[in-house]
Amino acid sequence: PVRWLIDQQSFNGAWILNEKDIEKLTNGKSLSVFQSTITKNKDVLTTAIAIAVLESKHASQKPLWYALAEKGRKQLLNLGLNNVQINTLINEIKNKL
Repeated sequence: PVRWLIDQQSFNGAWILNEKDIEKLTNGKSLSVFQSTITKNKDVLTTAIAIAVLESKHASQKPLWYALAEKGRKQLLNLGLNNVQINTLINEIKNKL
């Protein structure tokens, strides 16, 4: 799953994932499970889900994905979130995984 996620990251740092991708990463949960009051932007949510999955389910492989997760966080800043919102959103998602 880590290598697959690495391959899915866009050049700009975002993960643009479809419903099937989300279900594969989250043991069958749909994107609607991860809706947040912080944002309704699908690209923001799918990027945050990818980061949350990497951080919570693949911590042992952190050297492999750390730089990509940081690039994803930077893209979330570019998409209008601040650091507090990014961390809150990712933690909300981790709690729902």
